[in-house]
Amino acid sequence: MSSWRVADHVDGGADGADGADGASGGGGGGEGGGGEGDAPRLRWHATFDRAVEAEMPFAVPTLWPPPAAVAAGLRLERCSRLLHHDQVRA
Repeated sequence: MSSWRVADHVDGGADGADGADGASGGGGGGEGGGGEGDAPRLRWHATFDRAVEAEMPFAVPTLWPPPAAVAAGLRLERCSRLLHHDQVRA
């Protein structure tokens, strides 16, 4: 894994529900997009700076991939990114 995308949840009825980078939230790929005004949506952010401009809560620079020059030395193709909620067992 050498690159990944970062998003936050926004209320479907909130202003600016389309991504700060021009990408629509649209229900997360597979969940029907319909007129549900209160359904949560994803707002994608290409960079940390854009996320801060869009007031993304809990945005920290380490959520985004490092610059290409740094990433080349880290051998990220050998890595997996695990998030705590991926490990929850119900």
